[in-house]
Amino acid sequence: MTEGVILVPGIMGSVLMDGDEVIWPGRVLDLLLPFKHMDELLKQDLQAADVIRSVSISSQYDNLIASLEACGFSESGYPATLKAFPYDWRKDNELAAQQLAECIDAMAAELGNNSEINLVAHSMGGLVSRCYLESGDYSERPGFACVRRLITLGTPHRGAPMALMAAMGQEKRLFLNAEQVKRVASDPRFPSLYQLLPPKSEPFAWNRADAARLEPVDIYSPNNAARLGLEPANLASAVQFHLKLNLDRRPAHVRYFFFAGTQQETAHAVEVTFPQSGIARAVKLDRCDAGDGTVPIWSGAQSGVQMAPVGGEHGDIYKSGALKRMLGALLGKPGVLLATGMTPEISVLHKVVEPGTSTRVTINFPQNTNEVRGELQLWRKVNAVGELLENAPISAVWPINYSGAPIDHLAVLIEAPQYLGIYELGFVPEGGMASAAAAELFVQEV
Repeated sequence: MTEGVILVPGIMGSVLMDGDEVIWPGRVLDLLLPFKHMDELLKQDLQAADVIRSVSISSQYDNLIASLEACGFSESGYPATLKAFPYDWRKDNELAAQQLAECIDAMAAELGNNSEINLVAHSMGGLVSRCYLESGDYSERPGFACVRRLITLGTPHRGAPMALMAAMGQEKRLFLNAEQVKRVASDPRFPSLYQLLPPKSEPFAWNRADAARLEPVDIYSPNNAARLGLEPANLASAVQFHLKLNLDRRPAHVRYFFFAGTQQETAHAVEVTFPQSGIARAVKLDRCDAGDGTVPIWSGAQSGVQMAPVGGEHGDIYKSGALKRMLGALLGKPGVLLATGMTPEISVLHKVVEPGTSTRVTINFPQNTNEVRGELQLWRKVNAVGELLENAPISAVWPINYSGAPIDHLAVLIEAPQYLGIYELGFVPEGGMASAAAAELFVQEV
């Protein structure tokens, strides 16, 4: 019996190309200046070429792929036992599920009818995978019976309040500013972000008026949707997509396991204000340790499904050592990834920031500690014109000193540098010569 893995990335996690030109995520310089390729990004016929493996010095899905390869799965073998599944993350997730079905059929044909296929899905990729498994549209496909496990990493199983903020043009995402995010999300050809909204049955939006007593707001009602400035066609697409997802319909032969991110300040709900006229405004209700910075715990974990909370930021939750160790066990390779995560780890809440703005940095420790002594150090690795800097000097230092009750993580606010570039942020313990943990920070022009 041969076992395989298909990696399903999240929203914005696939390279989009127009012929030979990479439109998303673009060149290094495109990541430091306001995104200049909106007309190209709005072309309907872009091609998904690959998952985003890295962005300049920043490791992305290549980190997760390396973990899967360490477990014995291979993209280059014959037949390949590891496949990355890129898809056009702007379009309807039902279309992505159709394409995933084709990918699964192809792997099943290559590995044999008695093979076992594991779906490892990050963020929105988990919803695409669940649409494939639960909709009933693919149960007769030749590869369906080969799927044995769905492992999701930071998937918003009940949506994310942040999606409403983004749809309203109040939230930037990665290298797009808030207005650019709204342009893509409001296009009826590209409903995927709306499909990340919590379903109609989830009371995540609250009326902020005093007389309303925090009454839930139905964002799907035509009147409220109009006042929120939401696109009716994309809301309808979200409702239709949500109907495809039902944990009670998950196949009996497929085991589900959900990793839910924690330790990050996360919007668990939004409060909505309806003025006498004009567009309504929404305000995030952020709480510390309420999720992974994007997906609240109430959405990342679901009743009746095995789950594990892990520290980490949504975009790179798969870099968590605790997650990797459990992932190895789930894939039948206990001990292979056991050594990962045995040193401190750093996660940055907002990886793409404007000069001088604050962002939350969390240091995760492999075990409880009563004392922390060291420094957060920031190095500028790529300058404002996209050039890699060799032997870059330290740009900023923040002393970290804690003594008290045992803690497993420590969060601090830092101010981003005034100069554009890609920075590496490291934690150097007292007496240490090298960083014990590192993460990247993109400082982007407004």
